[in-house]
Amino acid sequence: MTVMKSPIKKSIIEALRARCRSVKDLKDIVNKKYPELSSDAVRKRVSRYLKELVKLGLVEERDGEYCWYIYINDLKDREDYDVKLNHSREMIPALRQIAGITLARDTFGPDEYIDENLRYLEKGAEDHLMSGYPDVWNLLTDYREEKEKVKHRRNLFYSALMEKMRKKFEKETILEPGKEGRHQSFIGNNIPSLIRSRIQYGSPSRLHLDDDRIWLDKIMVAKGKHLFTDIEDFVERETEDEINIIMVKQIEKIRNKATEIGSELEQEIGKLILRIKSGGPLLGGCEICPIYFSKTKKK
Repeated sequence: MTVMKSPIKKSIIEALRARCRSVKDLKDIVNKKYPELSSDAVRKRVSRYLKELVKLGLVEERDGEYCWYIYINDLKDREDYDVKLNHSREMIPALRQIAGITLARDTFGPDEYIDENLRYLEKGAEDHLMSGYPDVWNLLTDYREEKEKVKHRRNLFYSALMEKMRKKFEKETILEPGKEGRHQSFIGNNIPSLIRSRIQYGSPSRLHLDDDRIWLDKIMVAKGKHLFTDIEDFVERETEDEINIIMVKQIEKIRNKATEIGSELEQEIGKLILRIKSGGPLLGGCEICPIYFSKTKKK
């Protein structure tokens, strides 16, 4: 997402980055620079560009005036501004990580390196969101809560199926396929997740034998020819079980909600990254802020 650099829009951006302006101020500035334009043309362009900049999150209305997201007069001096902006640019990879925004490595700009201490930058980015962007912080909190709910419900589902498996195959070892070692036979602990997948996507079970190994489609689930019929019955029965179907639908419903919140979070953090790239340092503070956090603590 980029900001179009038309001459008139560029003039409006430069004016707003200097200080907050009223609509009349902006019209006067455009009139002065482009006297050939009619008053109606100036009005329409100022209105259109302001709406676009507000939608992008680069401009906000404050007490009847339009202001750049953060402008240099908000800060003590130019040095403070540059330091804060550089610090904010270092946060871009962490913000992307938090929002789940992924980019090919060769698309990163010179100010968007992957720091070896990314986890510290993530903590700093979270502090900025919590102190400077309560709405975005709430989105992040809700997103993580919904993801945790999905994980909890899924684990309950898997645990219940594992308990059934242990009772059904009490004489067999249950372990991770591929780590069978010298076991003559075993039951794979991946069967519950495969059953969930079958319920979710409505695909029939396709168990087959290859030598002494039992496969569900292309995934090994057990070892031992004598287990084939019992595993086939178990998978089919649990896939059709009404309680299992209800649980999987509940998991999917929560997961969809998490995905929806995650998309909104990604969009909002994308706007923050755009603001940083457009010269607007992050609001709030964190423990690794070079200037602002220390000043805030002294107050």
